[in-house]
Amino acid sequence: MRWLGAHVSAAGGVELAPERGNSIDANCIQIFSANQRQWTPKPLSDSQISDWWQACENHSMKRVIVHSSYLINLSADTEEKMTKSHGALVSELHRSQKLGVHGVVLHPGSHLGAGEDEGVKTIAESLDTVFEITADLYGDLLCGERQEAMKILLENTAGQGTNIGYRFSHLSDIMKYVKAENRSRLGVCLDTCHAFAAGHDISTDAGWDLMWKEYDELLPAESLQAVHVNDSLRGCGSRRDRHAGIAQGEIGEVPFRRLMKDERFHGIPMTLETPSGMDGWAAEIAKMRSWET
Repeated sequence: MRWLGAHVSAAGGVELAPERGNSIDANCIQIFSANQRQWTPKPLSDSQISDWWQACENHSMKRVIVHSSYLINLSADTEEKMTKSHGALVSELHRSQKLGVHGVVLHPGSHLGAGEDEGVKTIAESLDTVFEITADLYGDLLCGERQEAMKILLENTAGQGTNIGYRFSHLSDIMKYVKAENRSRLGVCLDTCHAFAAGHDISTDAGWDLMWKEYDELLPAESLQAVHVNDSLRGCGSRRDRHAGIAQGEIGEVPFRRLMKDERFHGIPMTLETPSGMDGWAAEIAKMRSWET
């Protein structure tokens, strides 16, 4: 089965998001579990958590990922910002465990002038700190198939500014630097727009295959645990993170057709982050499902 959906709003409470996903014919969703622009958002209530699980069951939403706060930078340049980033990510993992989601997507961080090598090492150290604090976070997943520790999914970036993660080698090195006992809690969320902006010309079959060849040389196949499905407003190698509707930008149809056919993506949640809105997402999901056969 292809798990296909979109990043839907959790306005009014996370428990309302599954119905919104269902309304666009999604069978998986991505959400913010709290206000992504606040360091200390309001905690989830017991009734919200209960209603969330019931809503996911009612709407057959068995694959959900959470996107972490944009404020978090695990390579921050001050002790205050680093402490806040650690605390925010720990809180996110606690909320996500209660929701039974399949992972928390995280932008790795920005080195802010310290250099990429130093940034990668600092991110790994920060991840170890967070994993140690949350070592007991283990529980049921929404799918009902298994229990597991709450995972962090490192998202590849477009390469703007001093962002880490626009090279697969960054993600690979972070995983290598993280302590061995924590590596099973790390995965990857591949963003198609970011990959294109970072220089992978996935607009052609050859370019798509070449990207995955590089991925497989640097990262284990099982590390891929989510996909952000986005076209790009800007050209290949632009290093600009500007999303477009599916097959409405510079990437075109090729990689999105491949997503719906390649066995590699079977069972992996794939969520749209296009600027299309609810009606547009419903149309894009229908279009992509037509490419599945």
